[in-house]
Amino acid sequence: MKHVSHVAFLAYLLAVWGVAIPAGGAEPGGQAKDATETAVDSVQGAINAELTRYYPQSLSASRAYLVRDDSTGQAMQTIGKAMVSTQAGNGSIAMVMETRHAGGIELEFEELDGDRLLLRRLMTLHRVPGKSLVAARVRVVDAYFTPPLVKLHAPLDVGRTWESRAAVGNLEGGKPLDHAYAVTATLSYAVSGMPLPDCLRVERSSRGQPDYRSIYCRRAGLVEFAQPTRKGDWIRSELFLISRARLELVALHDKDGQCEHIFVLHGLQPDEKMAFTVKKGPGEETDAPIQPVVQAASNFIHVGLGNNMATRGRWLIEAEGLTSREKTATTLDWHGICRADFLTPTPVGAPGIALIGQETDASGRVNLQVIGTGWRPGESLRVQQRGPSWGGTPADVGDIGQANQMGLSGVVSIPLPARPLPGTHHIDIWGEGRQATLTAECSPSEFCYVVSGQGSQP
Repeated sequence: MKHVSHVAFLAYLLAVWGVAIPAGGAEPGGQAKDATETAVDSVQGAINAELTRYYPQSLSASRAYLVRDDSTGQAMQTIGKAMVSTQAGNGSIAMVMETRHAGGIELEFEELDGDRLLLRRLMTLHRVPGKSLVAARVRVVDAYFTPPLVKLHAPLDVGRTWESRAAVGNLEGGKPLDHAYAVTATLSYAVSGMPLPDCLRVERSSRGQPDYRSIYCRRAGLVEFAQPTRKGDWIRSELFLISRARLELVALHDKDGQCEHIFVLHGLQPDEKMAFTVKKGPGEETDAPIQPVVQAASNFIHVGLGNNMATRGRWLIEAEGLTSREKTATTLDWHGICRADFLTPTPVGAPGIALIGQETDASGRVNLQVIGTGWRPGESLRVQQRGPSWGGTPADVGDIGQANQMGLSGVVSIPLPARPLPGTHHIDIWGEGRQATLTAECSPSEFCYVVSGQGSQP
């Protein structure tokens, strides 16, 4: 099996698609307003126009960045960013931004509030590989910033500075973060040859030492960001693709000995037809070309991979709307074990349950790996499950100990039957007078996907 370099993947995407960034401030033609644009309208101009100009977001959009070592110019990996939820209210817009990279998943809980872009919470998942999801070591961090960190502060004129100091009460024992920001330059930028003339450089320092640099461009948003290593070199991430469509992995399923990866496609009209292809990634040995599958954009995409050496390696899944011509892609690194990482958002300031993994066992059952969030440190917790596959009445899974200092429970593995019954299933974590519920829907096709992980106060 050949190694597929991230450079080869980048070159392939650029050769096939070019760069999909709206030029000259124009919106892509024929697109309905997305959830964030509608939310901005609903708060009637309460958000500073500079923030929406230099930090535009779309609920269905996906962004891809190439990560380089500045000292050598060597490409290290590609990472993806996307908004996965948004909500408007009281003159502000709350957003959850997801970042996926080789080391795991991050969720940034941001808010556009007047003339500021705030970071209220950061969730991260990092998994050290093991023989199974249960055996692998999982590190989940859930950090709240009080007051929120101010990432951008309008007006964004050169010379503009601001400071942001926040306590991280459930991380590092409340040690405060002190950041100083400055808008240091206006500049022109190019993404794979496409000129972006209206851009800003923002630099951040902590205790007098530079620790983050970013470039924002009008209509394109965050096009570059960089962080120093412990050795003092800088690792830089450069935008190379924006798509108004996004593929999301939602479930795994063992079907006839194959591991089915099940995706949904965001960003197209439900009645639009789409075509998707599944093929070995660039640089891999490949068989005969696979013909595109055409189906409704609202249907699930099923990608089945067998447990043999010929199927192992990097696979490329591409999808395109046949009317809008919107395109997107994602990759699967298949090693013969039917497992995947997830990190589903949970409520801010309330108990919740996050899905952090799925894996099939030898009998074909899917195990849901979940973790409780937002609990009081030391709060005693127990788990129940209910739904048609579990007999229809609540069944105790058992006590799971106490929440840690970050308000997190231990990781709980919930097995589903090999053939789960269709319908709504719930996993409940009970605290001391409080409850959180993870809701999953099981389809007639015998796979289950998470809908929400909300909590309730007493």
